[in-house]
Amino acid sequence: MHSPFKFKTDQDDRKEDKMGSSQSSTFTTEMNFGGTIVPKRNPNYEEAAVKLKKGFSKTIGIHEEPIIENRKIKRNDLRKGLKALCRTRKNHAAHKLRAAIKGAGTDETTLIEIICSQSNKGITEIKEEYKKEFGRDLEKDVKGDTSGDFEKFMVCLLQGTREENQPLDRAAAERDADLLIKAGPKKWGTDEETFSMIFARRSFVQLREIILIFEKKTGTLMEKMIESETSKELCSAYKTVVKLAKNPGNYFASRIYKGMKGAGTDEDTVIWNLVFTAEICLENVKTEFKKLGSGKRTLEDAIKSEFRGDAEKLLLAVCKGNRN
Repeated sequence: MHSPFKFKTDQDDRKEDKMGSSQSSTFTTEMNFGGTIVPKRNPNYEEAAVKLKKGFSKTIGIHEEPIIENRKIKRNDLRKGLKALCRTRKNHAAHKLRAAIKGAGTDETTLIEIICSQSNKGITEIKEEYKKEFGRDLEKDVKGDTSGDFEKFMVCLLQGTREENQPLDRAAAERDADLLIKAGPKKWGTDEETFSMIFARRSFVQLREIILIFEKKTGTLMEKMIESETSKELCSAYKTVVKLAKNPGNYFASRIYKGMKGAGTDEDTVIWNLVFTAEICLENVKTEFKKLGSGKRTLEDAIKSEFRGDAEKLLLAVCKGNRN
């Protein structure tokens, strides 16, 4: 599973020197990401198909639709969970993006959540899958449903030109941090083009160092600066990239936590983030989740509280995984 979050621990030997204090509390020095689900050796697909057939009492083929559209699945949360797991990640992302764009209004939160968190390969695969499934160009659809600097940033991300798999360059990071300071805090108005270029092109490893230097020089959290200099969807998109660079596990845990907070549960947000991270960093998400709120409730506890029946069992199985 390709992931843009491949950090090096050697850049984190200055734990207390990021801003001269512990102000930037979401930074993590734990970079050994682990998913809960790993590929099985010599998987027996025929045996799995037989089990599924028995479970649904219906003849099925190799495609997922006969399973997820089975009328016996009455609960929306269970159906959504099965769709997320039966479809490939790129296919699931393509369907969510299409749902976010079509019809009246645009679900910018979904655009941000999916597009900002992808690797270059992930972007390419989703664009190809979107074209295959809907006969449409994702970039053109995003352009048609967004505007202004937010549109430009989304399109920039959809180019899939992030500088991945390159060693950390601290000198370049300092230059970029200075550019951001000149484009934001030291400028009347904000130079969004500079922010978008750096946030869309630099690797998450490099971005993390840029943010460290920026916060140390200004004494201000990058997120706070973004809030003061930008607004609405662009603000949310920039902050998403910053949070992913600082601590991916914390970002995804926070999204799940927010989806479960308050009256009602945002099933789409919870399921997307659980399934998306299952093969990448869900073990880390579980650790970060426990730090939120009272610091006592585990992700599994939250799922048991917010879901029930087979949907609960399904999501708990994703959390447990197949490592053991």
